[in-house]
Amino acid sequence: MSIEVSIIIPTYNRKNILKRSLGYLFEQTYSAAKYEIIVVDDGSVDGTAEMIKTLRPPCILRYFRQDNRGPAAARNLGIKNAKGRIIIFLDDDIFATSCLIEEHMSYHDRFSNVFVTGHTLLLPELIKSSLFLRCARKRHERLPWNSANPVFSEFLIGNSSVKKENFLDIGLLDKDLGKYGWEDIEWGYRAHKKGLQLKFNRNAIAYHYKNPTFEESCRLHCLMGKSAVTFYKKHPDLTIALLLGVHPLLVFAKSILYNKPLVKLCQKIIPYIQSRKLFPILYFCYSVVLEYYYFIGIKEGLEKETR
Repeated sequence: MSIEVSIIIPTYNRKNILKRSLGYLFEQTYSAAKYEIIVVDDGSVDGTAEMIKTLRPPCILRYFRQDNRGPAAARNLGIKNAKGRIIIFLDDDIFATSCLIEEHMSYHDRFSNVFVTGHTLLLPELIKSSLFLRCARKRHERLPWNSANPVFSEFLIGNSSVKKENFLDIGLLDKDLGKYGWEDIEWGYRAHKKGLQLKFNRNAIAYHYKNPTFEESCRLHCLMGKSAVTFYKKHPDLTIALLLGVHPLLVFAKSILYNKPLVKLCQKIIPYIQSRKLFPILYFCYSVVLEYYYFIGIKEGLEKETR
């Protein structure tokens, strides 16, 4: 029986979470003879390779390793080696429900020239233990990819699928966008321009074992800001400038709105608000600080471009 589906998972120093993630993929309702899992190790030093060797998967499990070059490069390596006609992308901390493969395949059987994003939820057990994640869930649930008719800017690659031939026609993921931020949206933009339609499958459910600290999220938002400038440089049109917040008027407005005194005030009162669980104020303060770091990343990216 030929391979129909290739599941590509980039990973970096998360062998225990990856092992748990793979366990869910070993228990799919889809025939194990018809899918393969490709793990691309992005230079891990935590024993990921040794962990993979201990597994007894019901399907084909293939392991590749590269120097640390980021998830976009890792996914590209997986694509080049994929045997399936359908590619499913998962992150190494995404826990698939048992029918995930079937749900993604159902959309590719029903529609042509589409790329599909599934329904990814934050893991309930983490939300209960983190005030920051409770607010992050509120922020996540407000995002428009929960709509029935998503647009390219709502493409999240961590639980997504596309025909391999379509992916190769559009081109690989852009490694120049750095190790965090926007490579999926940038690819979605190119797919949109090529005529592919984004579909949202609410039944392709997976759970995200995402447990960053607030400080880590601030660092990642700064990296996203820098990547946004690179994204805009490659696609310098108004739609992208407004989407990424790199239009000069938006940069000027943010410099006023997210000023240092406001950010310092938010940072100072966050511990007090956390202890009293004042969620509306806490959500506002988290949002202000995260947007500030994203703005700082944009500023640093723009300054680098002018040197």
